Amino acid sequence: MPIEIQTASTTPFSRPTIICVRKLRTSRFALLAVLGLASISAACSSSSTSSSSAPSAGQAIGQPSPFLSGNLSVVGCGGTALCAAAGASFDPSPKTPVIAGSTDSGIHWVAGTTSAPATITINGVSCSVKSCLALGFSGLNFQFLQSANARSWETIPTTPLGGNPQAVGCAQTKWCLVIVPTAAGFVATATTTAGKQWTTPTPLPPGIGQVRTLTCSASTSCISTGIDPNGKPQVLLTSSGNSGWAIANLPSTATEVLSAACRSDGICFAIVRNGIGQPTQLTKSSAGSTAFVNGPTIPNLASPSAVACSSTTCVFGGSNKSGAAVLASQTGHSAPQSIGVTFAPTGIVALSCGAPTQCVAITTSSLIQVSPLVPQRSK
Repeated sequence: MPIEIQTASTTPFSRPTIICVRKLRTSRFALLAVLGLASISAACSSSSTSSSSAPSAGQAIGQPSPFLSGNLSVVGCGGTALCAAAGASFDPSPKTPVIAGSTDSGIHWVAGTTSAPATITINGVSCSVKSCLALGFSGLNFQFLQSANARSWETIPTTPLGGNPQAVGCAQTKWCLVIVPTAAGFVATATTTAGKQWTTPTPLPPGIGQVRTLTCSASTSCISTGIDPNGKPQVLLTSSGNSGWAIANLPSTATEVLSAACRSDGICFAIVRNGIGQPTQLTKSSAGSTAFVNGPTIPNLASPSAVACSSTTCVFGGSNKSGAAVLASQTGHSAPQSIGVTFAPTGIVALSCGAPTQCVAITTSSLIQVSPLVPQRSK
């Protein structure tokens, strides 16, 4: 009776344990009962669903979130190792904040420690190669956190310009940018000291109502999402560092921007919602353009929700028609290809790529290491 058994680690922040029994000549369930493994039969089935179709452009392996009473909502990776994921607890009296860190591109995670209250809701996190910044609130009190290892977080006592940043994006070694509302309008200011000192602020274009996300692929290229004063979706772009910001032109049907990212060659992507009950849509700009039009079709991606880029590779995430996680990647002008996904039963919430072949995705209840395959140039 030939038997094939697959196992993995059982620690809370490493890959989940699944024991799969295959190629059975007798009843599979009879043998599972003998081994006492009937309860994991569904997990075995789930773990093999992604590999049964055409060869995938890489793999993505999920693991359960350690925060059973909290939802993950944001993730950020810097370089080839440092990543942080965070969100909010729905326990009225949480014992720990919902924040976790990884120093190996999402393979292993540890719960973060911080002097901030355990009730903190973190709605923005970003990492450079050697540090991370996080933004959040505990009640009505703004919290600005910094970490050198994505594990131990300390509160930054003063915020840039005395205001509360609405979004943060990091790149390179210790370079981070924040967007801050002021009485005169929104400004952007950068730090190369992990939040200790800040540059002279740069005014952003007028007509910004709220900033929600900020992603920087380099200190010269950033993209931000938000809304204008009338509540309409808005995307801000700069390709010349903290200067030269422009407001993008989105499709007229767009009612919300869920995620946005830019490649190093200036091509950008944004995922927009087209009204209540309408499907989300991937849009794309050409290099140097502020106009977004319909983007490429992603295999099996019925509801896109997140995009992240590194160099000229972008990873797209969301869910299929059944609500399960879907990931795909695209490099250069090649066609998008599916990434095999295991242990991620719900849709992708957020994505971040520290390198073209090293990304992290999250669902509300899982952490997913993503390893896209980058096509090699033909000689």
